[in-house]
Amino acid sequence: MLLPGYRWQLSSALDRDGKPYSWFSFGKHAPVLEFMREDAASSSTASLLVYSQLCQRQVDGRLTLRRFQMQGADPQRDVAWELTLRRAAHERVPALTCQQAAYRTEQRLVQMLSGGHALRMRVDQTKNDRPQLEVQDGFGGVLRFEGRALGEADRLQLQAPELLLQVKETPAPCRVTWLPGERCLRFREVLLGTAGADGAHVSDWTDTVLGVDRYSHVAGSEVMLRVKRYGKATAGADDHPAYRAERLLWTRGADLGPDTMPAVAGVTAASVLDPDAAMFFPALQVRFASRDRSLTAAAFAHLYYGNWLQRELGPTRLDAESGFPSTEAMMEVAEYLALRRQLHALAQADASAAGALNPVDVRKQGYRDFLGRYPLHLNALEDLATGEGAAAAEDPDVRFVFDGLLDAILATGDGATCDSAYVVTTSADIGVVLRRLSLPRRPDEDLRQGAGCVRAGVGQAVKYFLALDLQ
Repeated sequence: MLLPGYRWQLSSALDRDGKPYSWFSFGKHAPVLEFMREDAASSSTASLLVYSQLCQRQVDGRLTLRRFQMQGADPQRDVAWELTLRRAAHERVPALTCQQAAYRTEQRLVQMLSGGHALRMRVDQTKNDRPQLEVQDGFGGVLRFEGRALGEADRLQLQAPELLLQVKETPAPCRVTWLPGERCLRFREVLLGTAGADGAHVSDWTDTVLGVDRYSHVAGSEVMLRVKRYGKATAGADDHPAYRAERLLWTRGADLGPDTMPAVAGVTAASVLDPDAAMFFPALQVRFASRDRSLTAAAFAHLYYGNWLQRELGPTRLDAESGFPSTEAMMEVAEYLALRRQLHALAQADASAAGALNPVDVRKQGYRDFLGRYPLHLNALEDLATGEGAAAAEDPDVRFVFDGLLDAILATGDGATCDSAYVVTTSADIGVVLRRLSLPRRPDEDLRQGAGCVRAGVGQAVKYFLALDLQ
């Protein structure tokens, strides 16, 4: 509890023979560490993230503390811990705001802290606001830090839920960043809208980023990362963001192969997640919601398969009430089944139960509300487009977008074999395709062929489907 509340500045660094380490500076140029609680932990075990003020970035690793009682120690004055800094095994690149000399100093400091070490924290009764931190490094030396209290606004914390961070390389010099060879990296945040929401937040390109931990840049490449953003509780204009990479979504570049770009049915991740792309998914979603008649066959393919790609690759969304990650696809299925049950109950009830409302209007509104949350749900679109179960007459605008999505599926193959199967993002869409083809189906007779391939139909009237949710 004490570590995250202070900024820890190195006050002395002695080797095992009591001689000062020559590579450390002191005073205003001394290395400074900050710690941030990563999760709710017990009083005897804590997991903290380490932030280096020397290079103004989060150090790649987690600090684990285990409390123990040292023999003869005063429990009111000395608290002893075992410190372990776990680091990723991959090669790191310098922090983007860090000059070479400072970066090398930081690397030495982190190397000395890596592994398991004894750590003793002493609180001097005459300096209650300046606790002393003493760490034995991996080479037998002793590092001593002095703590300066942080206000709540200055403490490090997670600033935002998961978002996308696009990184590209440019030859122009940067204002604050440093990379070998006079190269410059530029960054922008992409925050996809929640289900049914219009548009997305896309920040301007900037080079004022402190660093991206867990990411090593490959010369000549452009990438999209799923990240978490860290910083002060109340960041000011001069407090640049720092990120921690959670997943590399895609990479592209002149010297890179196609395997670095996820794709499905000819739709690439970059084509739907890059804000500069003509088929950027949030922009297409706005046009789809307005029933834009200029949507092309390619646009419908990017809508249908792009929806699956952004769900698979995009940020994990949190349930608004519980705060835990939610599986949007599972929520979509549950809500659709609940809607069908409600509409079935309405159909079975006496007409007077609807009061002054027209049962057809009630059904239409039920589907429209559902599609407001899940606009690309093929079964709901079919119900509303054809008028079956929802209205006495079809809706031509909904019919237009429904036909566009269905044609995109039919364009992926002929369904004759698994090798030429129709590609659907969910097995729930198989029935929609078979109804378009006027083919009968008994779901209990569907036959899994392996690797997500399903044979569906009756007798000789069968088609093969590649269901992405079954892979």
